[in-house]
Amino acid sequence: MKTKLVFLLLLLPFVFSCSTKEGKLSETDKDKMKTEVKTIVDGLIKNCNEANSDQVIAIALHSPEFRYVLNGHALNYTEYETEVKSMHGLLAGQKINILSENYSFPDNSSVLYVAEFSALENYKNGYVRISESGSWSMLFKKTDNTWKMISGFESYTARNVSGDGTNGLNQLKLLKQYTGTWKGEVGKDTLLVWSYDGKIVNNAATFIMKTMSKAKTLSEGRSSLVYDKKTDKFIETEYVKGTSPAVYTWWFTANDKVDIFMIQDIANPEKATEKFTINFESKDKIKQTWYKNNKEVWSATFTRQK
Repeated sequence: MKTKLVFLLLLLPFVFSCSTKEGKLSETDKDKMKTEVKTIVDGLIKNCNEANSDQVIAIALHSPEFRYVLNGHALNYTEYETEVKSMHGLLAGQKINILSENYSFPDNSSVLYVAEFSALENYKNGYVRISESGSWSMLFKKTDNTWKMISGFESYTARNVSGDGTNGLNQLKLLKQYTGTWKGEVGKDTLLVWSYDGKIVNNAATFIMKTMSKAKTLSEGRSSLVYDKKTDKFIETEYVKGTSPAVYTWWFTANDKVDIFMIQDIANPEKATEKFTINFESKDKIKQTWYKNNKEVWSATFTRQK
C-alpha cells in the first residue's frame, strides 16, 4: 500500500496540472492516442524481453523532472538508465506476461498506462527467476510530436526457481580442477602464486597464496573454503596478513566456469555491482576477470606449474 501511495503522490501534480487544460478528447482522439502509445508499450516489452537496454531507455524523457519508482526506490533519469543497463547486462532474456492492462487519458496530450504482469527471467549465470504480483504504471506525454514516458512505477515480488545457478553440477568434484600450484602476473613485476593440495575434508578445503616481486614476498595468506550443501555453493574466507578478512561466495556455473560474488550479494547476485569470473581456458590455464557495474576492470591469466 505504501508503494502505491508514493506513486499516486508522484502522479498528482501531473493529473492536476492536466485537468486545467481546455478541450475534451473525442473517442476517436482517444483511440488514436491509445494506438500510438500501445505501439510504444509493445515495443518496450519486446525490448525488455530481449534485454535491449538502449531501446528501453530511449522511451524515457531525458529530463531532471523524470522519476521512476522501482520497488519503493525513486530513481531520477541517470539512476534509471544505470539500473536498466545493469539489470539487462545480467539477463540472457526474459518473458514478460501482461495479465491485464488499461489506458486512460489525464488530458489531451497524456496517456496513463497501467498493467499487472508476471515475468520469467533467465540470467547469463544460469539463474532462473520469476517475478510475480507485478504492477506497472507509466505516464506518457507527447513532446515535440513524440510520446515519452515522463514518470513510471514498477513493483513486484521475485523468487528463484531452478535458479541457484549451479545447473546441477557436482561442485566438489569440479573443485579438484584447482589441484596444483598456479602462477600469474597481477601487476607490473608482480606475481600471484597460489596452491591447492586437492584435499577436501568435511566439505572444506584450503588454498595457500602469496604475492611476489622480483623473488621478494610482498604478502602471504590463505583461503578457507567451505561447501554449503543447502545453497550448493562455496563460502570462501580470504585471510591476508595485515588486512581484514574478505568473504566471498562462488560456484561452478559450467564445468569450466566459476562465478564469484561478495558474500552480501548471495541472495541477489544478479544485482551485485561487483563480480569475478574464472574460466578454465585449458586444464593448465585459467583466466580470472573482475567486473564492476558490468564493465571489465581487471583480468589476469594463471598457469599451472609443472
